[in-house]
Amino acid sequence: AASAGMPFVAYKSFLDGAERMESHRHLLQYVLNGERSDSAVSAGT
Repeated sequence: AASAGMPFVAYKSFLDGAERMESHRHLLQYVLNGERSDSAVSAGT
């Protein structure tokens, strides 16, 4: 019974990690977009 639950636990932790990576990716994208727009403003475009 315990061995049957292990894949689910591993899968659950994998999903949790994937969600964290996704949020980090959005945050990184937001930061990169912010820097890009800042440099565009400073360039006078």
